[in-house]
Amino acid sequence: MENIRFSDFIGENKYEDLMDRSYLVGAHWMSFENEYEKIQHLPLTLVEVKPEGFRKYGNPSCPLYHFDGNSFQVDQNNMDKVAKAAKEMKVEVQFHLPDTEFNTSTNEEIVLTPLNREQWPLLLKRIELYHNIIKKYGFRNHLTMHPPVVEKGGRLMRGAKGNDEDVKTTNQFFKYLEDEIKREELDIQIGLENQADPSRQSKILGYRTEQLIQMYYVIGI
Repeated sequence: MENIRFSDFIGENKYEDLMDRSYLVGAHWMSFENEYEKIQHLPLTLVEVKPEGFRKYGNPSCPLYHFDGNSFQVDQNNMDKVAKAAKEMKVEVQFHLPDTEFNTSTNEEIVLTPLNREQWPLLLKRIELYHNIIKKYGFRNHLTMHPPVVEKGGRLMRGAKGNDEDVKTTNQFFKYLEDEIKREELDIQIGLENQADPSRQSKILGYRTEQLIQMYYVIGI
């Protein structure tokens, strides 16, 4: 079979050709390890950074920020490395928010979910963190979020009801988030990512179109 090159579709100069178009070509980026070596050679104009990967899969670990259970603090050195690498690759950067955060004060992973109303202020603080990062480094102001996990390992997550109330709660959370983003004048846009069908291991909202509509209904962010 004849070899097919990316340049056959986008031209020899990937950046000039792609940047002249109305779309971006991207891939997720989770560490400075093997994955980084691969994406450097792809014809990309965007990377979606997954912060949990930089903390979990780096050798050594490369956390982009720290969470002590009450507040978030950017790791300046590691974020500088991301910005420098992105500039060298000539790609734009946007973030994919994790479902869990590592609590440095208790050395444990915790789930942050819109279904737990007590965590709404924490989730807002995390949005504020990203706003400040984006403003400083000139990254894209788009943040991707997953719909909340309802059940895992046969057990309901904290705050989950296991019925349509979960969709309503998620809608209320995004309305709360919209109001706070406007009030604080944060330059942020939230994207809610659709999900695959539920598995035996977990059940996540957003795998049906009507759920996505109900979660985002009359919300402008």
